[in-house]
Amino acid sequence: MSLVVTLEIFGSQRRGEFVLDTVFVVADSLLHTASDWRSSLADRITGTYADVTMRPIYEGDRFGEQPRLYFGATRDDPVDGMFSFVPCLPQEAGVHGFPRPRITLPGLVNPAQTMGMKGRGQRSPDEIRAAWDSVVQQVTGSQLMLGVRLAVPPMSGAAAGSDHEQDPAADAPRIRC
Repeated sequence: MSLVVTLEIFGSQRRGEFVLDTVFVVADSLLHTASDWRSSLADRITGTYADVTMRPIYEGDRFGEQPRLYFGATRDDPVDGMFSFVPCLPQEAGVHGFPRPRITLPGLVNPAQTMGMKGRGQRSPDEIRAAWDSVVQQVTGSQLMLGVRLAVPPMSGAAAGSDHEQDPAADAPRIRC
């Protein structure tokens, strides 16, 4: 069985150009249901993700069919050398925000669309890798870095009393994205 490599490039249109928010390389996925998501995903998601994303979805009964949760490839566990990332600057840079990088991928990204852009259709693993490499070069060429581990801010107020653990990424170097 051959591995299907999926590369999702999320961003938006600004002044007729595509600007990047997130590069998501799919590493794995898991089907689950409204009745089993807690046990099926318990060792795969943080308590914060469960509280902020999963619980509201299922409390609202928004799915009529069995949903699938996708997990991104990481720098430590890449897919064909590719991993998910966001453009960023280190907090030490002292910058409070930055322009998102403009990305051009003719034939894959249509800057006329206004959100959630991705290349459509079947692409070979080599084409997907070339697109990922191009995005990496364009991000780093914009004097930005590849954010691969983002800290969840400490909980405050009522959420601070939650039974959920602090995200282990909280000890990671802070980056602004």
